[in-house]
Amino acid sequence: QQTFQMSELTDEAKEEVWSLQSHLCASLQMCTRRLEANIAPYADKMMELLLEVFRRHRHATAHEEAFMTVGALADNLKGGFLKYVPHFQEYLHAGLRSHEDTSMCIVAVGVVGDIARALEKTFAPFCDPIIEIFLVNLRNNDCGREVKPHILACFGDIALQIGGEFERFLHVTMTILGQAAMTTSNYNAEDEEMVIHINTLRESILDAYTGIVQGLSGDNKQLLLVQPAYLQPLIALLMAISEDPHSEEGVVRRSIGLVGDLGAKLGNKVAAAIGFNNPWVRELFKDLETYEPETQ
Repeated sequence: QQTFQMSELTDEAKEEVWSLQSHLCASLQMCTRRLEANIAPYADKMMELLLEVFRRHRHATAHEEAFMTVGALADNLKGGFLKYVPHFQEYLHAGLRSHEDTSMCIVAVGVVGDIARALEKTFAPFCDPIIEIFLVNLRNNDCGREVKPHILACFGDIALQIGGEFERFLHVTMTILGQAAMTTSNYNAEDEEMVIHINTLRESILDAYTGIVQGLSGDNKQLLLVQPAYLQPLIALLMAISEDPHSEEGVVRRSIGLVGDLGAKLGNKVAAAIGFNNPWVRELFKDLETYEPETQ
């Protein structure tokens, strides 16, 4: 609070103050994570000051630390964080739009997941502008490829928490996931960085699909997924993963988990589309057997 009362500072002194604010936010974040629910008595004052950090300047490091502190508060306050969202959302939206600052944007996306997990279905009324920003970023060629996997996975975080309320975002989300899945089909396997990126992207897409399947199922709306336009790209992705020798363990495990979710939640509705006895399904399980037994 005292750092905001300093006035008539030189540019160099301002930088020092902003740096101090960054460290203070980082310290508050660690205290919040340690104290867990016991942070509640301090939450009002913390949010007041964190909002002031966002309001006063555009210092990237301070904003990142402030975002992560807000995420920690949401984790611990759960539903009690709801009262802060109307005051915080404009700064969250600004962080999500800052795709030119990769680190900042990724942190802001992570905070969306934190808040969704904290608020569950009460987060639904705040989702429309967030989903719109996500879609704009995904369609923007200037948005770095490091950011997009985080956004894709966050669709799953939101869907898992708001359940059937995700129906209004389903078509546009499944369309964008299908398009993203297609981009992972053909790549240069000799480019090590590209292999890593493709595996990261596939993990995020699978996390999104899994969150959507489980979220809709929680409100008995899973049959909304039984459309060829939704299932075909998903099945094509799973087949591509099963046939790709460069698929990493995390990708294979997520694939098998998703196949299990589809079978459990949709049963005969997707049995013909997946064909649980098809070679590519058996190949996924065969791939799993190559990993260390203790990690299976």
